[in-house]
Amino acid sequence: MSDEKKTMTENRDIVDPDTGEILDDIFDAKRIEEIESGVKTSEKISEPLKAIDPVVEDKKIIEGVVLPASQKKGLVTAMASRWSVAPEKLMNTLKQTAFKQKDGVVVSDPQMMALLIVCNEYDLNPFLKQIYAFPDNKSGGIVPIVGIDGWCAIASRHPLYDSVEFKFSEKMIKIKDSKECPEWCEAYVYRKGSERPIVVREYLDEVYRELSYSNPWKTHTKRMLRHKTYIQALRIALGLTGIYDEDEAERIVSVETNQTIPVSRGEQMTEKLRERKVA
Repeated sequence: MSDEKKTMTENRDIVDPDTGEILDDIFDAKRIEEIESGVKTSEKISEPLKAIDPVVEDKKIIEGVVLPASQKKGLVTAMASRWSVAPEKLMNTLKQTAFKQKDGVVVSDPQMMALLIVCNEYDLNPFLKQIYAFPDNKSGGIVPIVGIDGWCAIASRHPLYDSVEFKFSEKMIKIKDSKECPEWCEAYVYRKGSERPIVVREYLDEVYRELSYSNPWKTHTKRMLRHKTYIQALRIALGLTGIYDEDEAERIVSVETNQTIPVSRGEQMTEKLRERKVA
């Protein structure tokens, strides 16, 4: 590819003349190569291109036509631009860091794209661990997981969200290896323009996870109950769908594969160090 052609391709979006779709430089690399290898004239006018550029009605469509970068970009390119990362590096880095994998399972490009779609929908940053995922290799999809920081970010940016308050049961209970904890927690989510809050109550015996290894449910029981209540309240008050917390995601994958998702050795060591500091 000549330097002039390369520069033009880097600065502009390439449109497939057969479909009128803007091609992504990662997922449509083969199609882009076909277009750039030989320019061909077609007598058929592309309707999608007419919508983008009305002047095209009086022109023959040239295969390999390019549009200014100000037009709609591919998702990968747009996300890479948002985080100032090269598209190729973005894909490779997120495949290694944004997925909880086991047994050397390789994350596919469609699974990676699915995660980026959710990131884009909720404006979450996977590099800050606001969102990550389990690859669901049985269905070929993913189970997107939003950390507590991600839920807080979604709420703070939502146009209807005003504030939240928590209330705990006076009755304290203990479930097996858990610390003593209120029996239930209530979250009061206040929406802008509404006089009464959305109230959600979660009970410890329904959300507590009994795991064989050291985990936050054992060491920070009250905090975990509050987090679970907060997340459920946000779902109902703000209509959030298609995203899960880690507990829910592990249950989903475990049920579908009849396996328990093992915590990594690194995570176990981190939790042990955290327990020592608390003690």
